[in-house]
Amino acid sequence: MPLQLGVKRVIELYSPSIKSKPRLSSSVFCPRTELVAQIEFTEWTPDGHLRHSKFVGLREDKAAREVVREC
Repeated sequence: MPLQLGVKRVIELYSPSIKSKPRLSSSVFCPRTELVAQIEFTEWTPDGHLRHSKFVGLREDKAAREVVREC
């Protein structure tokens, strides 16, 4: 499945953390966590960001709820 089609499929027009929905004409959206990506990187920065990250591909063998931060 092409990444763009997968992302369009999981977009919602509101965030579960926001109590009121935005106007339908608003461009605000929150993607549901359904797609799992394989990312290569050199290291974690001290403030928790990935350094020199690279998208490798989508993973279909792992559910989004199973994903944890790996060192």
